[in-house]
Amino acid sequence: MSEVTAYGSVDEATTILQGTLQRELSYTIALKVQPPAQDTNYTIEEESDFLEYSGRPTYSPIQEEKDIIESSNGFRICILENIGDNGSYIVDKCQFYSQWNLMEKIDVYIPVKIEISKLAVDEPEDYVAEEVSAIVELLDPPENIDIIRGPQGTGRNGANFVKNLVHKENGGDNCPSTYAPREFRERCRSLQDSVDKVQKIILDERKRQFQVYSENPNAVEVPIKSLEERVDENSNKVRKIGYARILLHFPPIAGNNYRLKIKLINRNRQDVKIRDKNNPDLYLLYVQTPTITIWKKIKIEMVALQEEVYYSDMKWWIVKSAFADAFIDIEEPPSGKRYAITRDEWMKYLGEEVYRRWRRREWREYSKPVYVNEHIQDFSQYSFPQQHPNIPGSQNLTPPDDNPNSPNKDTWTFLESMARRIFREKLGRRNYNRLRNPRRGYNIGVCALICKPPFNGSGVGGLSFFNKMFYIVSGTGMEMTFAHEFGHALFLRHAPTFFVRNSDIPYTTRYEGGGSEGPYWDEHDSEDMITCTMSYTDTNEWHFCGLCILTLRLYDRKHMVEGEDDTLRRILYQRMPTVYWVESTDRETSPGVFVSWRTLHQNPPQQLMVGEELRLIALYPPEGVLDNQGMDYHKDLTKHDRGSWVSTNRRVGRVNVVKRGNFWHARIKIVGKGRTEIKFRLRRNQNEFDESAPLVLEVI
Repeated sequence: MSEVTAYGSVDEATTILQGTLQRELSYTIALKVQPPAQDTNYTIEEESDFLEYSGRPTYSPIQEEKDIIESSNGFRICILENIGDNGSYIVDKCQFYSQWNLMEKIDVYIPVKIEISKLAVDEPEDYVAEEVSAIVELLDPPENIDIIRGPQGTGRNGANFVKNLVHKENGGDNCPSTYAPREFRERCRSLQDSVDKVQKIILDERKRQFQVYSENPNAVEVPIKSLEERVDENSNKVRKIGYARILLHFPPIAGNNYRLKIKLINRNRQDVKIRDKNNPDLYLLYVQTPTITIWKKIKIEMVALQEEVYYSDMKWWIVKSAFADAFIDIEEPPSGKRYAITRDEWMKYLGEEVYRRWRRREWREYSKPVYVNEHIQDFSQYSFPQQHPNIPGSQNLTPPDDNPNSPNKDTWTFLESMARRIFREKLGRRNYNRLRNPRRGYNIGVCALICKPPFNGSGVGGLSFFNKMFYIVSGTGMEMTFAHEFGHALFLRHAPTFFVRNSDIPYTTRYEGGGSEGPYWDEHDSEDMITCTMSYTDTNEWHFCGLCILTLRLYDRKHMVEGEDDTLRRILYQRMPTVYWVESTDRETSPGVFVSWRTLHQNPPQQLMVGEELRLIALYPPEGVLDNQGMDYHKDLTKHDRGSWVSTNRRVGRVNVVKRGNFWHARIKIVGKGRTEIKFRLRRNQNEFDESAPLVLEVI
């Protein structure tokens, strides 16, 4: 300290001020994280590069202690989420997680150390306990949604869907509590808030809450009480620094992103100076971390490949890019878990899993070594034996895709048996049995078999049979098939699977046949459903639709659709369906070739009689996206869970929805004379609905 005299003049008056100059104090702040232990369920990773084809950053796990304030790169918390549908009756992801107490498996606490160093003038000085407190503010920066893929047509893509539902240009777009799993809602923002609940997210090392800072509801006050000796790197003197250990308890919802903004106050509740470490002449009001984003990691435990199908045949970057839209990192299996199944092994499995109880005699003949050339010929192209004139009974060894007399004896189920056998042997019986239990099998990733088509013209593409297991057939577009079956393992259900092309208006409709059932209307974006990865459409523009992306991120889809907040229901179907009546006819598509045809009419029949029945259909407008056949499909909403038919005069006509085979038909029966209006409604909430224009019917 030193005595000083200051002079000041205003007009002819002079003021003299005498006083004592206090030492100028300043502080530096570090926010340090350690690499997690090997048995920890997450990694802390720093941006290391960017992918040219997608614009997405790549990340590398930190290898040593890191001061994240000093870094100019973004970070991610990547949480292992090796959880898959185990084939139980629960098909909703969040309900499944809750039922098995799995939310706690992905709910991680990140230990962080705040370090405060003190300087008097420009010299290090011992820090005194509770000399300052850190005011830690939680920020929610905007998500970069422009990197989410989508179709090139005029329809709404995944980026637009996320933007319409949760995105805010200036931030505050993390998952709101109304869309979050109930276990995490208290940490999430309300629809009106711009940030998540800071007091629930930033905790002390004993998981207790800090006091909210009186001047900022988005910040907590962290007293810097503890002391630690540290050798100053410039003077080599031992000085005491202050520190506090905190826990970051972010909701484990992929895509949520955060920044921490820190300032210091002294005992008098006044802001103190923060010295910039990189520029000692610069003083800051606060320091701020780069963006920290929540990601999930899902492992591919193993891939088995039929001989002459090669691991490199799969363009893995395409599969990874599809899931990156949902902030999911797909971890490929190590080289030691990429199993090539030789022809001899494959034939051994066929003999034991398929032909031991089916076509046993024919297989015994076919498998004789004398026919080795035929074996080479068959299994170089297919996964099952083919017909050969010189091998008696070989024509009976290629199973059909669909066997109406015995559904368990077809290519689908036989390949499932083969895959299960291979997985059981490669994993070991103990680990294989653990897969069925989501908690015990948590650390075991997804198992996939890539095999050849059963025969030329087979319709088999792939099958997910739960327990985090599936198979696909090799060939063009198998990346899409892999992502589709992987999606099933992660609780996604089908978008459109059946397309009606022999109609005046091509449309997709609800189909309930075996493993091809769908679509599940409220589990996909109505404006981006045709090219969703979970669809069966033939397209080069596949990607996950916006609602699939949010489901994969761990948004509570069921609560979003059925809960009190009807925001999602309002945007899912924003356009008006049209009601048609359907006339079944035969149409000549080429000379002498007639096919069953559906002629759709918007105008009522010229004459209706009591007792007559008409088939009705409510078609939602197309998306503006063409498939590879140049078709753009409407959607038949007849079996929509929130849909209903209305006849304004039931004494004239009554509408019933009935199942015919694997399809649902709406039919109106004329029961009396008069006038009625037929409408189709989609309920938004208890009191509101979207409604088609009426089809007016008059019976004279």
